[in-house]
Amino acid sequence: MKIAFKQFFDQLFPQPCFLCHTLTNAPLCQTCIQHLPYAPKPALDIQILFTYEYPIPHLIHAIKYQNNLVLLNYLAKLLAQHIQIRQKPDIILPIPLHKARLRQRGYNQTVEIAKVIARDKNIPLDYKHCVKTKSTRQQVGLSKQERQENLRDAFELQTLPPHWQSIVILDDVVTTGSTINEFARTLLKADKNHQIKRIEVWACAAVISNLINIKT
Repeated sequence: MKIAFKQFFDQLFPQPCFLCHTLTNAPLCQTCIQHLPYAPKPALDIQILFTYEYPIPHLIHAIKYQNNLVLLNYLAKLLAQHIQIRQKPDIILPIPLHKARLRQRGYNQTVEIAKVIARDKNIPLDYKHCVKTKSTRQQVGLSKQERQENLRDAFELQTLPPHWQSIVILDDVVTTGSTINEFARTLLKADKNHQIKRIEVWACAAVISNLINIKT
C-alpha cells in the first residue's frame, strides 16, 4: 500500500531523480536509465541486469539500508523486463536473511524484488522453506575464502518439495558467488531423490568477472 501510494503521488508531482536530481516522474530519469552499466548478454543459467559498478552500488545501498522501497520496486521491474524465460521455472527462491538481520532491517530486499518478478512472470515464489540459521558477519570487506567460511552451513532446508525441479535462486547482488554457491549446495544436499534438473541465478547486479565462480 505504501509503495502504491508513493507511485500514485509521484505521477502527480515530479520528484528529483535519485542520481542527478532532475525532476522526473520515476525514481530515475530517462537519461540516467540509459547510462546505467547494463550487463552483457546473459549466460544460459545466469541472468544479470547490471554490472556492479557506479552508480549501481549507490542504488543497491539505498534499497538495502535506506528503506527506499520505491526505488527497490523500480529496479525489480527493470529486472523483470530484462529476464528471458527459456524454460518456465517451478519456483523462485530469494536468498533469505537471518531472523536477527531481518528484524533489524524490517524487510528482506531480495524477497521484495522476488515478489515483483514472480508476479510479473507468473512463477510461484517461496521464501519460507529455506531459512538462514547462521548469523553471519557482513560480507563487505571479506576475501573470497573468508566469505566461503563465513557462509558455510548458513542455510537450512529440511525437505525439498517434489515439484521443485527447475529452480531460480534470486539475489540482489552477486559479488564473489559465495552466497549463491552455498545456497545451491543447501538445495542439492536436501535433494535426496535427485529431482533437481536445473538451477538458474537471477540478480539485479553482479561483478561479471566473478560469475565464473558460480556452480549451478
